[in-house]
Amino acid sequence: MQPEMRLLITGSTGFIGKKLTEKIQGSGSEVIEIPQDLDLEEDDKTSEFITSIDPTHVIHLANNRKHERESSIEEHQFQVSRVDLNVTTACQRLKNLNRFITIGTCDEYGRQEEPFLETALAKPTNAYGKSKLALTQLLMEISEKNKFPSVILRPSVVYGANQLPDMFISSLFVAMLEQRKIPLTPGNQTRDFIHVDDVVEAITLSLKVENIPYGSIFNIATQRAITIREVAMMIADLFGSKHKSLLEFGALEYRPSEVMNYRVNAEKATRLLSWNSNIRLEDGLSSLKELFTRGA
Repeated sequence: MQPEMRLLITGSTGFIGKKLTEKIQGSGSEVIEIPQDLDLEEDDKTSEFITSIDPTHVIHLANNRKHERESSIEEHQFQVSRVDLNVTTACQRLKNLNRFITIGTCDEYGRQEEPFLETALAKPTNAYGKSKLALTQLLMEISEKNKFPSVILRPSVVYGANQLPDMFISSLFVAMLEQRKIPLTPGNQTRDFIHVDDVVEAITLSLKVENIPYGSIFNIATQRAITIREVAMMIADLFGSKHKSLLEFGALEYRPSEVMNYRVNAEKATRLLSWNSNIRLEDGLSSLKELFTRGA
């Protein structure tokens, strides 16, 4: 990264943001973070801060946890969140902005032909995907009309150290350590689990690679589909065969919004960003087991 880069990261204390900030600072580059007393839902203060620091690059990771994957679109109808709108509006006023990167999700695709391609018409089935798609659509629109230098990364299901304990993989590790039964669906739905370090690498490459068309979308995934049942069994195996009895498959029904077939094509990121996923799920889970065990 260029030494003259003024990089602003929103959501720098979050799951992905913390790892990203540590990596960039470790490379010697300066990161500007959002002050703790700044509420990004306040449009005037958000605009005043962002325009005053005049960043050349922005990575927008701040997220609204109210938009849960478990919520269906019927329960919530989301437009662009106030945080997303305030940050993008402020960044449109910047004269020296070279790149604006944000994180979407492969949940934006919903139920459709697989593997998911960036050119597919997004049809999210849950509120989380819907809220992310709203931002994607806004960025694509202003990138086309106003030459706004946005890049949208769509990771599949991200996992890794320090993730919130209510997320799928983290919750399984906690249950294994506590030797507590955990109710699950039958587990036949497929997912693509991508390690947070691979996502961070994709973000840093997106900062460096030149001549990316404005409004570009990149899937970030391992391109390996695996069932929820298989992942749960892999985690139980790490603790010993007796822990498999803690997995209560079929105790829960599939959600009405469940996407059963989830397979992602990430060849565009390989081709244009020179990115590849490097961490196998088996290795990522093994490392997580060590961390969870050490912290228990």
